[in-house]
Amino acid sequence: MSLLQEKVAPEAARDDVRPDSNHPFRKKSNDFRFLNLANGVSTALAAFAIFILLDTAVRFFYKPDSFDWPVHNYVWAKTQAYRTLAKQPDIMIMGSSLICVILQNAEAVYLKKPVDIVAHNNSVMLEDQLAERLHRNVSTFGFACGGMMASDSFSVAKTIFSANQHPKLLIVGIAPRDFIDNGFKDVTSSDVGRYMQHASQNKVFGRGDLKQPSALERFTLRNSSIYEKRLDFIATLNDGLRPIFDIYFDQIWHSSRFISNTDLIAIKNLLCSPEDARLNQLIMPPDSTDDHKYVNNLDIYRMRYLPFSQNALASQCNYFEGFLKQCNELGIRVIVVNMPITKENIDLLPKSDYQLCVSKFESCARNNKSDYWDLNDPSVFSRKDFRDSVHLNSIGSFKFIQLLAEKIARHYHSGALPI
Repeated sequence: MSLLQEKVAPEAARDDVRPDSNHPFRKKSNDFRFLNLANGVSTALAAFAIFILLDTAVRFFYKPDSFDWPVHNYVWAKTQAYRTLAKQPDIMIMGSSLICVILQNAEAVYLKKPVDIVAHNNSVMLEDQLAERLHRNVSTFGFACGGMMASDSFSVAKTIFSANQHPKLLIVGIAPRDFIDNGFKDVTSSDVGRYMQHASQNKVFGRGDLKQPSALERFTLRNSSIYEKRLDFIATLNDGLRPIFDIYFDQIWHSSRFISNTDLIAIKNLLCSPEDARLNQLIMPPDSTDDHKYVNNLDIYRMRYLPFSQNALASQCNYFEGFLKQCNELGIRVIVVNMPITKENIDLLPKSDYQLCVSKFESCARNNKSDYWDLNDPSVFSRKDFRDSVHLNSIGSFKFIQLLAEKIARHYHSGALPI
């Protein structure tokens, strides 16, 4: 036998030795496997029991403020400002960016100083114009957010208005996009609708209004309070983190000579919450040469308008009627204003479709005991009053507030308005 065979043979001999099922080594191996399996099951059951206890505790003891939100964005800021008013405003002005831009532009020009869009909630210009004409003080509040649809106005009225908290007069500016925007897929597509649905504890929109979740998500929502309140947990966590950033971030970075204040604010916003609307972050200057440069944004609105959907128009008109009915029930007088937009923007729609929109606006108002003012008058607002095809520039915004004050005063003196 060779030397190699002599070395291999003992190994082969050992490989032939296999313990049978009764061998003590095999029994110990089986015992270890059983113990590992039992430990795994016990751990899983213990984890499940802990989860049930936590979920039950959350259900009965965790009572978050439904008006809190993970992102303190512009909608959240306006809602909190309105809810904390010491006295309800005489007039609230509501609408999309068409109203938002007017309030900000006119205010900055009138006050001759920059306006903080987040912190500035009233229209001093409109208040002064009305005080001069009515010989009494009038308070205002602007609740206008970019991209607001008719369904968003409905959600705002259902959520923040109550028998004891509502304005006397509500002016709502509307335009075709607020009813037929093809980029708007469902009622929670917008920041306003999404936030108001949460703040109202899911009472604004019903199941038929919303995109339905999967069967698994519906099951989880019904049976898990932790999952149901996941946004509240994130909001609570962010509320704890924000003061840390606000207090310590500037101290850490302010000593740096290699970073500007603008970059510092940008970094802080990015690390904490990039969508938060913070003070001194969104500033409207009193006048800007860029404001008087006309920007052609027709391509954007062509996509929003076309193809024209009568179903979308009908759906949003239903929400708008619901909004007006809610205001009627609370005793709020509503003025519906058809906003000025350029002829080029109107011409994106077939003439019959634009006329259909306008007739729907007026019928919704008339059928719900609301006033209807059509301010889309080319003889009043010309091309030089616009910064793009739908938004007024500072000149047009100033003119709009003056016109609005004149019409309000005229109707007030006739006894038609309650302010």
